[in-house]
Amino acid sequence: MTDRTPIDEDIHAPLLERLGRIVYRWAYVEWLEGEFFAHLLRGDKGRTHIVTKDISAATITGWLRILCDTEFAHPETKANLNDLFNRITAVRAERNAYIHGLWTAGSQMGTADVMTLRWGRAEIMKNEVVTQGDLDSLLEEIECLYRSLTSFSQQLGFGLGAPDKAR
Repeated sequence: MTDRTPIDEDIHAPLLERLGRIVYRWAYVEWLEGEFFAHLLRGDKGRTHIVTKDISAATITGWLRILCDTEFAHPETKANLNDLFNRITAVRAERNAYIHGLWTAGSQMGTADVMTLRWGRAEIMKNEVVTQGDLDSLLEEIECLYRSLTSFSQQLGFGLGAPDKAR
């Protein structure tokens, strides 16, 4: 019998590196959602971030849906924003499953077994084999969301580097 626990297991380093990049990149998606929220409220960005820092990101996405529905009249803009929020919600679920999952070394080099929780499937708690390709795919999706949010931020004048136009 050994005193080793699952937390002592060596996870393939490239998997952990990608997991860290997911955390790092996702922070920018959530930050831009906060900037978008402040913009739609016509509020001070810093104060808005302070108020929302302990609010779930899913709640902020929901608030953005409501505010955008009343703020934008053009059907194509509304459809594009709704699509963006749907993608953010889906990617967040995948990101959260990995970030909050329990990781153990996989049976094959370059894999990990991750116990994940997801409400939107028949088997809520499931052990998944995760590969570098799975995490690379998620990183690509996060990058795409970031580019989409950045595009909206540039069109509307909010986001990183935009002046705070509090009223």
